[in-house]
Amino acid sequence: MAFTRKYHVTAHEIDYRYLLTPDGMLLYFQDAVACCLYEHNVAGFDIDKLGLLWIISNFDLHIEKGKRPYWFEEVEVSVSLGKVTPYRLFFDAEMRNAQGSVFATGTSSWSVIDTVSRQPMDCKRILEKGAMEVETNVHSAHHSRLKMPRIGELLWENEHKTGGRDVDQNLHVNNRVYTAAAFNCVPQEIYKVKQVKRITIKYERETFTGDALSCRTYKALSEELPEGEDCFVQIISNTGGEQVCTITTVWEPKLKQEMIENHLRNVTI
Repeated sequence: MAFTRKYHVTAHEIDYRYLLTPDGMLLYFQDAVACCLYEHNVAGFDIDKLGLLWIISNFDLHIEKGKRPYWFEEVEVSVSLGKVTPYRLFFDAEMRNAQGSVFATGTSSWSVIDTVSRQPMDCKRILEKGAMEVETNVHSAHHSRLKMPRIGELLWENEHKTGGRDVDQNLHVNNRVYTAAAFNCVPQEIYKVKQVKRITIKYERETFTGDALSCRTYKALSEELPEGEDCFVQIISNTGGEQVCTITTVWEPKLKQEMIENHLRNVTI
């Protein structure tokens, strides 16, 4: 089972170099999965009638160097159901730029919970309600448990006070708020010379509007990285000091860009 959707990169999803940002990619990934669920009549508002709620446990996204799309360009996102366990669905994604080259791949974990008890429900039973095909022999090698690296020195920290525009359709703080807080907790000096190669996100609990999210960025104590690369672990906590999200990012040196103006003038709007 695969579902494909196309997007056009907008000004809201680019960095200062006019390239699609990692959190823009995560937005497309999440939206494509949501649209896939909608096609099978098991979208959020469908299962809400049953007293159920979709939640995301994690994302893991790998970005290919030198292939990220620019502003205006069309992006094709294909998502497929990679694995089903009693309480989790794993959706895999492949993203292609306007030239047809894969610029990002990833996986995400989704679950269904009861809105009152907050207990996990049988995912396969929910999919069967929407006649979504579930393969029983899906290869699961790419869906091993996420391993977050140990943390070292505290490098930077900041705080984000959530407001009305941070709320999603479930009245929780939107996932993008966490990535925004994390990327704002990296100094501009890093952005000038490096870009994100991989981002891994583990969501641990819900937060609500009015919460003050604190983000602390640590140097990761991970396996040896190639020369010039850095790995940071960012821990986001709520007003009560509870850990709500952990984000790991690997940064690599930037490539020298061609003239942006020349490239964009050849893109059809």
